[in-house]
Amino acid sequence: MSGSLKCTGSAVQCKATAFGHGYSAHIEGDVGRRGVVLEITVGGAPGRDYHGPGSYATGAEQTEPAGGVRLTAGGGGSGSDWRSEGGGAVVVVSDKPSAIAGSLDLTLLGYGGQTERVSGAWSCAKA
Repeated sequence: MSGSLKCTGSAVQCKATAFGHGYSAHIEGDVGRRGVVLEITVGGAPGRDYHGPGSYATGAEQTEPAGGVRLTAGGGGSGSDWRSEGGGAVVVVSDKPSAIAGSLDLTLLGYGGQTERVSGAWSCAKA
């Protein structure tokens, strides 16, 4: 899959994660003609709370990752789901009362060893 994610629908909202110690952005859109969902999480794991702008480690090597990214294409299923278990970071560059913005540059791992590279800027309105 290659191309820019074009959001479908209204503004993307960040919602508080379980126990209110982090944020999660659920972004629906298209890459080319393929429908995708990109989920970005910062904080929310016990001992890995959201702390404002900074870097949030992802990956299977982390016992409790502080961030995470999941990309699902075409409704999920085999070969259509990738996660940030390969490591890297989700970065928050700005946290204002109304919105959070950041960047990411990760290689996501899928079933059977498939990979997808996800990079660029992201933002979401606080719900």
